[in-house]
Amino acid sequence: MISARNLTMRFGAVTALDDVSIDIQPGTIHALAGENGSGKSTLLKTLGGAQQPSEGFILLDEIPVSFTNPLDAARAGIGLIFQELSLFPHLSGYSNIAIGREPTRLGLIQSRQIRREADRFLADLGFPHIDLAKPVADLSVAEQQVVEIVKCLSRSPKIILFDEPTASLTQKEVTPVLATMKRLRDAGYTVVFVSHYMEEVFEVADRITVLRDGQVTLHAEMAEVDRATVLDAMLGRTLTEFYPERDGCPEDEALIQLSQAACAGMAPIDLTIRRGEVLGVAGAVGSGSAALGELLGGL
Repeated sequence: MISARNLTMRFGAVTALDDVSIDIQPGTIHALAGENGSGKSTLLKTLGGAQQPSEGFILLDEIPVSFTNPLDAARAGIGLIFQELSLFPHLSGYSNIAIGREPTRLGLIQSRQIRREADRFLADLGFPHIDLAKPVADLSVAEQQVVEIVKCLSRSPKIILFDEPTASLTQKEVTPVLATMKRLRDAGYTVVFVSHYMEEVFEVADRITVLRDGQVTLHAEMAEVDRATVLDAMLGRTLTEFYPERDGCPEDEALIQLSQAACAGMAPIDLTIRRGEVLGVAGAVGSGSAALGELLGGL
């Protein structure tokens, strides 16, 4: 369906992709995996026209193509969905889906046609309950992801590229997004997605390409590999301990202490951070974990 041949991408002295060649088969879900900085998002953006390679070329249906921007790729049937959703928060879901290609008659936007087409896509994907009349700022992150997918589908792509579609979602929100990817494949679309999460890759992917330091270290059918093989390709070594023992919290004095500290997006908390420790802050999107970091950093 789409192939890369000897793609190299340089950013100054940094080589993000180094002579990468891959083939994406039609009607499959193809995962791109690797550690941070391995080049997987760069590869995806290159396939989607958001970045142009320093060397090498792309084949679409075995014909060489060149994209100078994502619009060129969209016209060729490739839809790119970025990790940072490109939606206008004050506009409705309907308006975001049709933006830039609104059907008109006698100079007037045909709102009914927009709603009818968008609702059809929602029903096909299994999300008829999402209220697209709302401003997208009032929708959950997972619902905004669905709006982005419908926006992409409304442009009639053959290939859909997802850059870490679940990175900012809670576990509850991840399930419908993965189900949507399966529905897209079953409907005849070709899906390529970037993910850090092995559970997601093994749940939905048909094939996998692993990158390490900008080079392909594994390209295989999912049925032919196990988790250890994928991790070995990602890390360049075999992991023997997934959860190694820790020495425990240092007994040193408190370096930072919060007492009933609160700010916008975070309820009052008490917190002690000791000298020499690594403190992990966990929480779902909107839990206040980001607000805590901003408070500690003086923002």
